[in-house]
Formats: sequence, structure tokens, C-alpha cells
Amino acid sequence: MLRKLLFLSILISAVFAAKATPLAGVGALIDSLDMALDMLPHNVEERSARCHNLAETRLEARGEERVKYSEQLAKLYIVTDVDSAMIYLQMARADAQALGDGDAVKRINMQIFALMPTRGMTKEGVDFFEALDYEAIPHELRRDYWRCAAELYSSARAPYPEGAIKNRYRLKTLAAIDSMRAYYPHNSNLTQYLLGVSHLLAGDNTIAVANFLEAIPTLTDHPELTDFAMKSVAEYYSGRPEYNNVYLSYVLRRAVLSLKSGIVRPELLAQAGSELVKIGEDDIARRCIQLALETSDNSYRGPYASFDRAQYMRYLYDNTASIRQLHVAYAVFASLTILIFVLLYFRLRVRMRLKSEELVQANTTTESVRHESKLTNQSVITLAFVALEVLNDYNLHVARKLKAGQVKDLFAEVESGKYIQKQNDKYFEVFDSTFLANFPNFLVGLNRLLQPDKQLSLLPGDRLSPELRIAAFMRLGVTDSARLSQALGLSLNTIYTYRNRLKGRALDRDKFEENVAKVV
Repeated sequence: MLRKLLFLSILISAVFAAKATPLAGVGALIDSLDMALDMLPHNVEERSARCHNLAETRLEARGEERVKYSEQLAKLYIVTDVDSAMIYLQMARADAQALGDGDAVKRINMQIFALMPTRGMTKEGVDFFEALDYEAIPHELRRDYWRCAAELYSSARAPYPEGAIKNRYRLKTLAAIDSMRAYYPHNSNLTQYLLGVSHLLAGDNTIAVANFLEAIPTLTDHPELTDFAMKSVAEYYSGRPEYNNVYLSYVLRRAVLSLKSGIVRPELLAQAGSELVKIGEDDIARRCIQLALETSDNSYRGPYASFDRAQYMRYLYDNTASIRQLHVAYAVFASLTILIFVLLYFRLRVRMRLKSEELVQANTTTESVRHESKLTNQSVITLAFVALEVLNDYNLHVARKLKAGQVKDLFAEVESGKYIQKQNDKYFEVFDSTFLANFPNFLVGLNRLLQPDKQLSLLPGDRLSPELRIAAFMRLGVTDSARLSQALGLSLNTIYTYRNRLKGRALDRDKFEENVAKVV
């Protein structure tokens, strides 16, 4: 009783602290989510590299080490691709059988059959566990037995509606969790977590959340357990307007932690996007929902973590952007454009200084570098003024339409995209001519990197094609696909398509982008 009162006091203190400062900390979490979305390609690449390196290590390993690495790979893949996880578990089992390690075979078999409900084979998994002789299982494997049994019954109950079958699997899950707790020390952080799960299954949600709140700070080495605990806390506060700050905070924290790990959980991002729309954070909400719709869930949670994709598709494509959103988009576009060319300016200035130091005695070369710097300064200023002029023209155009009461005409122009296209054409006309003036040999150098029958050429009027513009930005050091998408006004998928098409033309695909950055 005393322990329950302590947990309740912790829960009540957390709630009152959250209510005292509405939306406290949410702004910082939104910034963190924005940064995590920007860093996602890097984090995904890091995670993929980790899996690849572990797979390479596994190939070189022998005996028990090979079995261990196979199980580690399965653990990594289970949250992104359960089919790959099953394959590595089956390879681990085959290696353990070859070694004659019966205990390892039993341990791995339990993991394989525990995953079967997620692949639509509930009966096979349940039959396997019910046929196991618990008394014959070695003592050191019994904790694994209860863990796998809990995972099996929890997955088995998920697809059923409320009723006798769901309740039967709930009780089996609860019994497995309670049995597993006996194998952890009383002061273990996992004991606290498992106690929360037990209370959750028993219907004591308030006590469960109190346990989760106490356990979350200690679960840093267990990201999946942390995610489940945060999900349970968020669900507890869902639908309670007076606690919306707590609910939103845990939804955003889950999203940030997941993206930092290089994992995209579509259902979670759709949920976060939906909540961000409610508080007016439309831009980042759209990014979350777009990513959720573009990503399929192949994790072990996938079959039970669906969301109404049609509803979110309607949000993205059936609602036209408001004038305020359009202003913000153009302001961001202009700011990014200016930033890109300021970066170009400093990049070229650094190059000029280094050349001057290396060729201090070569007066002719020094004069050439000075001349190049002068042209570059003029070009950067010209492009900056063009970007500002585009934004100013648009503001004046919108103001005139609004003053004249021509709101419908304005929306018609926005929907048709003709006015925006006109401004984009004006901007890219200056960009193309300025870039080619600064890098007159760029096309020749780029074509040297491509196969002879797949060379690129300028469009009529010495204009750059979309592929050439992407290559031009890559030459300027802008390689992030999300930034390229914003700067060029193309979708992220279109950017990926053009980049892959460029690599497909290359003589050396692996070093193509590195070589483009060296073209003079």
C-alpha cells in the first residue's frame, strides 16, 4: 500500500508540474523533432552501416561467436524488418545445430516461435510453447522462456476484439510477465518496467503509468522498452484536454528518440503530425505525415500499428495552403537561397586565400584569382537581390490582390501555380547564367565522369536541366536531398530519382558525388 501511495505521489507531482506551465517544453521538443527529421538520412545510414558491419563480422566468426552475432542482427532488424530478423534467427539456429549446442537451439527456437503471430501464424507459435516441458528447460534459459512467452501471447492477443479470446491471451501474458520478474533483482530498472507492464495488463493504469514514469530515465540501454513505456504514458493522457501538454510531450519524445535511432515508425509520425496540426505547427506536421505515408512498417509491430492512411493523404493533397503558409514558404525559400550563396561566397573566398598563399610569387595567377573573386562577389550579390526581388514582387502582388478584394483570383493563381512558376523561372534563369559564368568548364568536367553514350547537355538558351542543377548544387557542396528538394521546388522522391539517374550514367558510381565536388 505504501509503495502504491509513493507511485501515486510521483504521478500527481508530474501532472501538476505539467499543468502549471501549459505547453512548457513542447517548443524545444518541436525543434528537436525538426532537427531529427533533418538528420534522419544520416541516422538511417549509420544504422544500416552498423547492421552491415555486424553482418560482415558474423561471416568471419566461427562457432558460438557466429551464433551470437546472428542473434544480435535479429535483434537489430526486428524493429525495422521482421522478415530479416527471422532469417538471421534461422541462421543462428542452423549454426547452433551444427555445433551440437542444444541449449542454444532451444533458446533460438523460442525466439522464432514467439515472432510467428506477427507473421500470421499464431497457432504454430502457441502450440510450440504449450508443448514445451517447462521443467525440462535448463534454469539459465527460463528467463528467456518467460520473455518469449510474454512476447508470443502479447502479439497473439493484439488482433482480437475485446472478448474471451483476447482476455485469455491477456492473462497468459500477465502470468508470463509476473514469472519473468522473479529472474531480475528487486532493485533492477527492468523490474520497475515489468511491474508497470503487469499493472497495465491487470487494468491498473494509474499505477502502471507511475511505474513507467519512474523507469523511463533508467532504460537508456533499452530503446524498445523506453518506447513502449512512453507510448503507454501517452495513451494514458490521450483524450484529456487538461493534460494535453503531458500527452503531446511524450508523443514528440517518442518520435525524436525513434528518428535519432534511424527508425521510422509510420503510425507514431502520423500521430505526432496530427497533434502538431492542432497547435498550428503545419510545416513540421506535414513533414511527419509525408514521411509516415512514404514508409511501410515491416517491424514486428507492423500488423498492429496501422493508421488511416487515406485520411492523412487527404490532409496532404486535398487542402490547399493558406496565404500565410505560402508567405512562410517563400520566406524560407529566400532565406535558404541567400544562405546557400553566402556559403558559396565564403567557400570561394577560402579557396582564393589558399591559392594566394600557395602561389604568392605568381603575379599572373594572383591577378586571375582576384578577378574570379570579384566576379563571384558580384554574382552572389546579384543572386541574393534576385531572391529578395522575387519575394518582394510576390508580397506586392498578394497585397494588391487583397486590397482589390480579389481573394478568389489570388487562390486561383496559387492553385494553378503559374505565378510561382514564373518567379521560379526568373530565379533559375539568373542562377543558371551565374553558375555557368563561375564554372564555365563545369559541363565538360561533369561529362568526363559519365559514360560516353550518356553525356548531358544544356537546354536551349544555355539553361540547366533539373539533373544539371542538382549536379551544380552538389558542386557547391549542397548534397542533402531534403535541402535540394526545398531549393529546387521538387519532391524528395524526384530528387532521389534524379540522383540515382545521374549515378546510373557515371563511370564510377561509388565515387560519383565525390568526383562532382572536384569538377573545376
